[in-house]
Amino acid sequence: MSQLIIFDWNRTLFDPDAQAVYPEASVLLGALKNNTIVLISRGVSSDPRLFLGRMGLIDVFSEIIVTKKKTTQLFRRIKIKNSATSFWVIGDKLDSEIACGNRAGFTTIRVRQGKFAETLPNTPDEQPCFEVGSLIGCIGILSS
Repeated sequence: MSQLIIFDWNRTLFDPDAQAVYPEASVLLGALKNNTIVLISRGVSSDPRLFLGRMGLIDVFSEIIVTKKKTTQLFRRIKIKNSATSFWVIGDKLDSEIACGNRAGFTTIRVRQGKFAETLPNTPDEQPCFEVGSLIGCIGILSS
């Protein structure tokens, strides 16, 4: 099964308060290396390429997108140009990557960590398909 997985950068893979990639990120990305993995960053606090390069993880991503705003249209464009059989979005923010992913027809996984861990969905689009307490929890969901 071919999977396209879009990851959010800030507060999903990267902890801006510690200025470091979450420790579980390397394990998760290693487990998913045979998939098409795209990284989306809003480009406000840090360029993900610097941190990923230092950690030897930059080659895991088929594409790294730094944008001013995450939009449903952006997610749809990524989906259209990939021939995967399943499509996933992994993020922490309900009104951003989770809502965009849902509207674009992706299966969404919310990682409940950091600043937005206790935020509740305000609309049906913000309701994730799955929720996990840490990045490691994604492995079981993505391999089922």
